Amino acid sequence: MTLPKLVFDHIAIIARTLDEGAGYVSEHLGIDMPIGGEHPFMGTHNLLLSLGDMEFLEVIAIDPDGPQPDRPRWFNLDRFDGTPKIGAWIVGSRDITADFSKKHGEIINMTRGDLKW
Repeated sequence: MTLPKLVFDHIAIIARTLDEGAGYVSEHLGIDMPIGGEHPFMGTHNLLLSLGDMEFLEVIAIDPDGPQPDRPRWFNLDRFDGTPKIGAWIVGSRDITADFSKKHGEIINMTRGDLKW
């Protein structure tokens, strides 16, 4: 069986703060979000809930204690000023250099603690 090039990875709930995002998830799903981590390259932080082996629900917001990135933050967080909402669904690629061309943007290696993608 051939695996698809792109696979579902996670849903991102965007929020002004992690507390607002966690409250949104709690109110709508009755779930408390576990701790996530920081993304220094983007100046964001998150909460993550596993939905399966490799699928997640994420709450993400600007990290007020994080660095100011030299690029726009993902999910348009620099301009976001509303109630928490689903900001995006994210797919993963087994071979990103083969699956995407430069017209899709720059490929950037990311880390969060010991995790790399």
